[in-house]
Amino acid sequence: VNTDLLRQHPKALEIIQSFSNQAKPIAVICHAPLVLIKAEQIKTKHLTSHKNIRLDLENAGAIWVDEAVHTCYASGWTLISSRNPEDLPAFNKAILKELESNSSV
Repeated sequence: VNTDLLRQHPKALEIIQSFSNQAKPIAVICHAPLVLIKAEQIKTKHLTSHKNIRLDLENAGAIWVDEAVHTCYASGWTLISSRNPEDLPAFNKAILKELESNSSV
């Protein structure tokens, strides 16, 4: 499913809102942060993404950074983000680190 279809799916938005409300980590890569905009879970979050959606994220209240992987703990829940598939090794490592440190997830 591509990002445009996913962000129109009510269940996907419900899952994102539920995870953030329960302080469960969320991981996004490439264009996936667009779904966070639609779920209204992006304000004050620091994150990275594909450079083509930087302006969309900033206009929605996010703080964009250009890093292979970025972990943000703002707003009471963890967001792990990466720019593109070339960042997958660092992205996967950050996800595993978060899951290992939070056994209640």
